[in-house]
Amino acid sequence: MRLKDRFRQAREKAGLTQEELRIIVGVSQNAISKIESGETKKPRDIIKYARALGVSADYLEDGGPEKTKQRIDTTQGDDLLSDAEPIMYYRLMEWGDLHKWSSKMHISESHSPLFKLIVNSENMAPKYQVGETITIHSDLQPNNNDCVIVLINNRACMREYLTDGDKVILKSSNPDWPNKFELMGPSIKIIGVVVEKSQKMRVWQ
Repeated sequence: MRLKDRFRQAREKAGLTQEELRIIVGVSQNAISKIESGETKKPRDIIKYARALGVSADYLEDGGPEKTKQRIDTTQGDDLLSDAEPIMYYRLMEWGDLHKWSSKMHISESHSPLFKLIVNSENMAPKYQVGETITIHSDLQPNNNDCVIVLINNRACMREYLTDGDKVILKSSNPDWPNKFELMGPSIKIIGVVVEKSQKMRVWQ
């Protein structure tokens, strides 16, 4: 089996279209098409593709072991290579891509339900400032007063999640923000719950 066949097979096994994979990895769809057609023989982003697809880079490149090997430390201080499931990765996302990617948020057992965003609006100030990095968990169900990422008419934004009986209200916590409250309705979809914020985060892109 050639690289192009292993690549396509791994993508299909992960349940991803070319468009969904290119969003996750951060490349053009043309780059993926060239791999699967055989035009690209040695993809320069092979490690990123392997992480997104839940296989080893060796497998994609030359048909080596499909699972990754992870270096671990023993109690005696020796390094060993042991068979392990693929390491879980999550990436820095663009706000504008979330409406395309949300349906594939937790794409496989090897892919983390966590992803990151850089705050780009003052609507949640002062708690969340523009430029801060936030971590979102797409598998969590929100509780009252959680901060959530939502799609409102396919536009991603951050809101505070408030419950009032059987109603859910989405609030912009900035006291000077216009249209502070929105009632949860069929045109609104919750993508995930904000679980962490930080000035500096190490993410793969």
